Amino acid sequence: MTFNTPPVPEQNQSIEPDQLRAWLLPRLAQPNIVARLAQFRALYEALVETNANWLTEADLSQIWIELNNGVSELPSSSTNLASANKPSILRSAASIARKLSDSPGTRLVMLHRFFKINGEFTAQLPHYVRAVALFDPAHAPTVTAYRALPAALQTLGFAGDTTPWERLIQDGRIAELDAAIGFAFTYIMQVLPDCDMFERAIALEFVPGYVKGFQRLTVPRPTPPPRPVPAYSPRNSRDYRPPRRTPADHGERNDRGNGGNSSGDRPLRRSRSGPSHRD
Repeated sequence: MTFNTPPVPEQNQSIEPDQLRAWLLPRLAQPNIVARLAQFRALYEALVETNANWLTEADLSQIWIELNNGVSELPSSSTNLASANKPSILRSAASIARKLSDSPGTRLVMLHRFFKINGEFTAQLPHYVRAVALFDPAHAPTVTAYRALPAALQTLGFAGDTTPWERLIQDGRIAELDAAIGFAFTYIMQVLPDCDMFERAIALEFVPGYVKGFQRLTVPRPTPPPRPVPAYSPRNSRDYRPPRRTPADHGERNDRGNGGNSSGDRPLRRSRSGPSHRD
């Protein structure tokens, strides 16, 4: 499938929602994305109405452990949860992730604190983000979006804090986190009003790529300084040819070789002195 690149913007032009929509829709129609959306919907429909206390170990594995569950693929840098074999802790965590009366930022910060209290020595943020996105795809980002979107928000028109969301979660800055996430979902809803919440959640993963292409086209490149022009010399010219010697030049050279004898005759030999042997 062939994709269009971001259109060349005019100077000081902002991102046009119609152009972004036309860029996003073909990407959402890719076969691998269509298959992922189907898996995402199926998992959501299977678990969203299930009480956290009734989640089976297979359900818990899909939420917290599996590398790719359709919602997001865990990054290679993410290790397994220390609580992977503790179903009671995972069920309690699922209860936090699905508590829709709390904001997405509140749930993400609470999950970070909950796992830390329960012996999670490293911040396994992608696991927490994916769980919240599974139960609330209309308001919570997927793992890929959560990692890449903050750097793109300012170009989209966000005037708030663009600190990476990982840092906001670890610092417990819920208000800033909710403001940034809320802006992103309001923006994508305006761009893709006819898409469902699953498509919009996945579309946010592609938006940073569009923003990068847009920035490359709008940010002027510095003009390199002019190269110094060397002083003109005939010998520096590509068409320079040394002058050809004339016969007169050769004559002068011969004169110098003959000691100044301009007649060109050979110098006279001295006659031998002494008696002749042919008497």
